Amino acid sequence: MRMIPVYLGLLLAALIASGFALASALAVPGVDPSARGDAVQRHQLLGLVASVLLLVVQCAVFVYFLGTGKAIKVAVEQRGLDPDLARQTRKMKGKTFPFATFAAVSVVVGAVLAGAASPSAHATAIAIAVGLALLAAPFELRSLAQNRRLMDRTGDALDRAESAAEHAPDPDAAPPAFLFGRTLLLVAVSTWLVFAYRAVVMRSSPEPWPAYVLVSAITALLGVPLLVAGRRRAPSLSPKP
Repeated sequence: MRMIPVYLGLLLAALIASGFALASALAVPGVDPSARGDAVQRHQLLGLVASVLLLVVQCAVFVYFLGTGKAIKVAVEQRGLDPDLARQTRKMKGKTFPFATFAAVSVVVGAVLAGAASPSAHATAIAIAVGLALLAAPFELRSLAQNRRLMDRTGDALDRAESAAEHAPDPDAAPPAFLFGRTLLLVAVSTWLVFAYRAVVMRSSPEPWPAYVLVSAITALLGVPLLVAGRRRAPSLSPKP
């Protein structure tokens, strides 16, 4: 997923909602006293939406870096990729998470002060929260772009590793000589199954000599040496001197 457009969309929505919340707050003093309650509720609703969106922006950053970092770590551990990929993602998280943390905490503090402090203190806290979100944006965008490139590098490394694995010989595969020898022995045995079928099922009197004996003997004589020469040998467990 391309995270930068998502991040910019969420940040823009949060800033627009914050602007509407600010406009509704500035309109409260000029509203008729009989309608002031509705104006305050409108501001509270818009403020809640703005606060949630500001938090979602930072939570999206957290979730994205945690998810992609875990994916890169698993790829490095299970596919034997360059450990520098995992180090790079940890480095980016270390540079980005402080900005996201302070921006998110400031939003929570500003929202809490809405009902526990004076309007000026609440407005100051929210202004700081919006300012920290804007301050964090360039650093977060740069980290998102770097992480995108890191994910592309990881994907390319995975493709190369999978391609190499496809062309590498299977260590568990039986040697060709073993398979050919086993096939010849199967022919040697099957020859006598044909003889038994003709003799028992078809009730004929086939002569075992020379066709059946020759085919069975020749395939067995060829198959047994191949089977012995091509069998897999278990690695020696004895300690080397």
